[in-house]
Amino acid sequence: MERLPKVCPKCKSPYWNKPRIKGAVSNLREVGQEMIMTQFERVSISAQQKAANRNMNPKDAWDEAAREIIGGADTRVKGCPREAFLGLCGEGMVKGIPKKPYTRSEKNKLYARKAVELLRNNPKFRDDTTKELWNRVLKDLGREKVHHNQQMHVVLALWKSNLIQ
Repeated sequence: MERLPKVCPKCKSPYWNKPRIKGAVSNLREVGQEMIMTQFERVSISAQQKAANRNMNPKDAWDEAAREIIGGADTRVKGCPREAFLGLCGEGMVKGIPKKPYTRSEKNKLYARKAVELLRNNPKFRDDTTKELWNRVLKDLGREKVHHNQQMHVVLALWKSNLIQ
């Protein structure tokens, strides 16, 4: 059974029961003891549901979900989270989405795939912040510090919602 987030009765934003991080973070809003998902986490889950339940191409599903959830056009077309999602889909790692090439972005696919591998090998990493998981990915790949561009939000949202296979 898929574990989907609850929905805040006031703002209708989804959230998980346990806090994903400790302390204040600018792009998350605390609801009691729980943390509201970021817009890219919401887009990831919505895109998976659209692609799996309506047999949509994951690219179209992402674009539609982004239009529904993200207000700013500049943010909506942000490539890194989209390409991380499409990379996981292309590898057959997202439930309900057939394995086939959806992206040419090798870097974002690699980052997302490595994050899933780390989560599979050590499930306690699911409680990492996106920055902590990103740093683990870079270290494991032997890469220098690169700025994180929401790829880990995509991975953690799908992981915590049991949408990674």
